[in-house]
Amino acid sequence: MALQYVHDFLDRIITGGPGNNPEFDAQRALWLQNITREQLLQDLTRVLTKDGPDSTRWACLRPNEIRTIQTIFEARKGSNDYWTKDTLSSYLESQVSASSKAHLQACSGILSRCVFHFAAYPFSTAEVSLKRLSCDDLTRAVAFLSGRDREIFVTAGIISNQEIGRERTEEMSYEAIFRSLAPSKPQAGEEVEKDLQRSNDDVVDVLVEAQPILNGKTAHLPRESLFEVANRLSSGRLPLQSISIPGEELVPLLGFFVQMLDGITTDTSGKASALARKLEGISTTISESSGASVTFQELENAGPHSFSHLQDAFAVLFSTFVQPNGVGHASRSEKSKAAFDLGSLRPHSAQWN
Repeated sequence: MALQYVHDFLDRIITGGPGNNPEFDAQRALWLQNITREQLLQDLTRVLTKDGPDSTRWACLRPNEIRTIQTIFEARKGSNDYWTKDTLSSYLESQVSASSKAHLQACSGILSRCVFHFAAYPFSTAEVSLKRLSCDDLTRAVAFLSGRDREIFVTAGIISNQEIGRERTEEMSYEAIFRSLAPSKPQAGEEVEKDLQRSNDDVVDVLVEAQPILNGKTAHLPRESLFEVANRLSSGRLPLQSISIPGEELVPLLGFFVQMLDGITTDTSGKASALARKLEGISTTISESSGASVTFQELENAGPHSFSHLQDAFAVLFSTFVQPNGVGHASRSEKSKAAFDLGSLRPHSAQWN
């Protein structure tokens, strides 16, 4: 018992954990007490861009990539310093081939819904009244849609060797992309209670990452201690089985991705064409076998690794926010000769600048 006490005491000194710095502990407790949804989103932006004292992880976005997003945003923002859905569509149109623009326009609604969903994550757009995009909003959405969130959230919940989170599975990422494409309302004629547990899990994931820390050795608060805060912040979400994606929106989106990938003439690896054919097969299956709306299970069963292929297509499109030379820009990996890059495949060894 005495040895355990000594061990715990030394551990607090080494890690800077609770009890080692009363002033900091009080500040963090105050943060938990007063944190709002909007403030948590600001703190999430800090985490995704690594603008803080925690140096235990790679950032999701490189400093030069963050500057590029800011430059793009500034060049197209209106007089009120925000992007609208039209601004977003206009930029995306500038990054795809001429043959893809008509297809992009046909799915601009579902694409905008997806972007706004991830800009508001882990909350719904209604919870934070998100109707326009600030630069921080856009940065968060790009981090998710270019696959960069894997740098933080798909790491088995381990921070500085502290197992404080939950293991985020591929299924969770599939659910996130599905929810981003589905209207936030139940299927026709269905009344359901919101799923508070799943919503709180996502909020706690962000609280785990965004909580204040003193330095790289500071011990993070354990996951179970954050659920009370999540309960206060979250109003819940509809169960996954109660939402669906309108087929008349999903099929045009898949069609756009096929056109976008087939329009990449600089790809010498064959990756773009191969991904296009897989998405084409998914689209055909959905068109032939699904009804007016597509459920999570139907999309998952539409083809092998259908969600992964969909995520890769998003990564190709939204990586243009960090390298805005149009879809099919040169790869960031010096070892690759193919002028084709999936945002989710950025090598950890790439030099930062």
